[in-house]
Amino acid sequence: MNDHHPPELDSPYGPGAWKQPDRTQVLIDETHALMTKAVFESLAEYNTTMPSGVYSGKMWRQSNGAHEWLFCWYGPTTDREKCSVNSRKVIFVC
Repeated sequence: MNDHHPPELDSPYGPGAWKQPDRTQVLIDETHALMTKAVFESLAEYNTTMPSGVYSGKMWRQSNGAHEWLFCWYGPTTDREKCSVNSRKVIFVC
């Protein structure tokens, strides 16, 4: 697993406006997100909708319907007015 983290939260309301764990507590690569159960449980859960207030670095969890969890986040794009939607399968660590 590469040592990559989601981007910093880029919200005009500041880091306290959206409750989420520190981004350095999640390691991501091209297919998976590695985190503890406590970090996972501190993510907001969105299974049928997407979080409003789209800002790069906003993170959440989502069930993919196949008894697997996805770690999701909004990422930056070249267009400052838009964000990408990214997800990885969750792997829990102790």
